[in-house]
Amino acid sequence: MSRQREYRAWPKVLDEQGLLDGKTIGIVRVDSTEQQEAVEEGLVPGLEALGHEVAAISVLPCPEGSAAAGCEQHDVAIQRLQDAGVDSPRSRSPAPPRSRPRPTSASSPNGRRSATT
Repeated sequence: MSRQREYRAWPKVLDEQGLLDGKTIGIVRVDSTEQQEAVEEGLVPGLEALGHEVAAISVLPCPEGSAAAGCEQHDVAIQRLQDAGVDSPRSRSPAPPRSRPRPTSASSPNGRRSATT
């Protein structure tokens, strides 16, 4: 499943649980092309299709090459969401819906991690 398709599915899952009702919604993403496309082509249209508006989108600058190295300006991103009236900013996205069980990790005898189902 493409990242855009996964991001488009998240709002439906949250909406079905009533978690978006009456909420002011904001998005925090990293400054990568992949994230930009997933948010602009998946998440935002998914929210809008369900009648939810996005009040603010904040982009975290990250060092070149990888967001795993640590993005910066979290406080600025959260402030932007608060200024837009976003309800309860969170630092993590919900896990995308999955059609099959997620593998769990276990250590193998050689100390390396391996996936198991």
